[in-house]
Amino acid sequence: MASSFHFEDSRDERVKNRAEEKCATTTNETPSAGLSSPTDRRAFLQGAAAAAAALAMPRWAQAHPGNMDAILAEIEKRHDESVKRLQDWIRQPSIAAENRGMNEGCELTMRMLREAGFQQAVKVPTDGQPGIFTTLDAGAPRTLGLYYMYDVKQADPAEWSSPPFEAALVDKPGLGKVVMGRGAVNQKGPEASFLAALHAIHGTGKKLPVNLVFVAEGEEEIGSPHFPQIVRRPEVMAALKNCLGIFMPSASQGLDGEVTMTLGAKGVIECELVSSGERWGRGPRKDVHSSNKARLDSPAWHLVEALATLVSPDGNDPAIEGFADKVRPISEAEKKMIAEAARRLSETEAKKLLGVEHWVHDVSWREALELLMSRPTVNIEGLVGGYTGTGGKTILPGKAVAKLDLRLVPDMTAAEALAAPPVDLVLLDLGLPDRDGIEVCRELRRRGDVAIIAVTARAQERDRIAGLRTGADDYVVKPFGMAELQARIDAVMRRAARSVPNRGRVTVEDVTVDLDAHRVTVGDREIPLTRKEYDLLAALARRAGTVVTRDELLADVWQTTWAGNPHTVEVHVAALRAKLGDPGLVQTVRGVGYRLRVDR
Repeated sequence: MASSFHFEDSRDERVKNRAEEKCATTTNETPSAGLSSPTDRRAFLQGAAAAAAALAMPRWAQAHPGNMDAILAEIEKRHDESVKRLQDWIRQPSIAAENRGMNEGCELTMRMLREAGFQQAVKVPTDGQPGIFTTLDAGAPRTLGLYYMYDVKQADPAEWSSPPFEAALVDKPGLGKVVMGRGAVNQKGPEASFLAALHAIHGTGKKLPVNLVFVAEGEEEIGSPHFPQIVRRPEVMAALKNCLGIFMPSASQGLDGEVTMTLGAKGVIECELVSSGERWGRGPRKDVHSSNKARLDSPAWHLVEALATLVSPDGNDPAIEGFADKVRPISEAEKKMIAEAARRLSETEAKKLLGVEHWVHDVSWREALELLMSRPTVNIEGLVGGYTGTGGKTILPGKAVAKLDLRLVPDMTAAEALAAPPVDLVLLDLGLPDRDGIEVCRELRRRGDVAIIAVTARAQERDRIAGLRTGADDYVVKPFGMAELQARIDAVMRRAARSVPNRGRVTVEDVTVDLDAHRVTVGDREIPLTRKEYDLLAALARRAGTVVTRDELLADVWQTTWAGNPHTVEVHVAALRAKLGDPGLVQTVRGVGYRLRVDR
């Protein structure tokens, strides 16, 4: 594919993928990390001893100069068929997050593998999307593992200058024709380039210098939840144990032609933070005129203040308590590799590619590479609140949302999380890299009564039963919406609040609620309350100073979400105020719920 460059989308992710250049310019040999017992994608890829040591193409090319010339000529000869192969692949959507085209995408990938020379391609069933396992025996003394993903991210056509699944050939100034489509960079383009190289080698009648063990999944873009089910199969594990490393074709070539091979991958957590006036109990429930800011709290500013607590003042270093305490420093060997990369790679081209002029803290090129390879991060993916269209619009938003991703590095493990300070709620992914989530759930439950929600892709009934019996309070199967997760969190926390024994007293001026004795006094006088009136006051007292919604009160006091009379809560609040003799003690938060006033 001598003159093809592949671009992901209209935002110009400028990364070249030329199959013959990937073979010819990969010159650095690096030691293999090996592979013992892969259990997930991160551990699997940590065995990636970059293809240079595995393929050793320069050494092979020096020993067989005529062979290399013939292969390069074959690449040129097969250019058009290689481009068409990539276009056909892109035109087959395979989006795990939408369960769109996944079986078709798997079958197409298997057919392409067989056409490229793999002896057999086996579909590996999982509880989610299927994986693929196959081998290519070249009779070589060494074996290399090969990781592919056949799924891609979602695509909004409105964000694209060319339809994302047409794989059109587009003229790009300064670069010539490019293939434009979802997956052209991540990851179908690089993977198709690797297959093009195999076709070219086979077309000359030559053999690969290594054997290949191939493993693919269709859920990389949703966090690889079922990858362990693929690599833990006995036949797959046995084949992988013979590999000196794992290679993942990627967009590894810069605009200057230099190729960079990466020896591993960071982990990632994605989450969403929502600041809502309705849920907060302060600020507007919906967008209102901005002139009201003088007298109303702002959910948007509330979110900004919350985000600022996660990082250092300049936004560059995580400030979450304990988040980076166990991070493993990079080794001297790793520092030497990074120093060599800094010498070989162009800082100018890297900055041009990213569209930046400075690294954080104005560090050197070598230090920037060290940070990229070794440091955990807290990043804002998106920040939305109120009006973002053309011109201005004088509103005070009732809601603001931030989407975050947190990058993880070696030694940030489940064991470390278990050793962290106590929390009120644990969202537990059962597919952890270093321990089985069920074991972690059992350990958490042994230690105390913390609320636990299992968040997992394990959808089988036996998995749900195991999670709930081990100690999870709820079980949510991926993919799920944030609204559903929030509702489940609310429900679990309500149950947790009801199960907490009444402890101590809540006193507001001369009103005392004795939660242990179930007594309410005003000064020295005990106030006779009905059972529902007391339960209502106790529910507010347990969360004195915070807003309790009408729905929460219905669930806590009446054990329902509807109490027949739509004014049931209001009637009981009015009676309670009258008996306590202080109408301001139970405050109404209009449209939301009620709050028990605390001492000023």
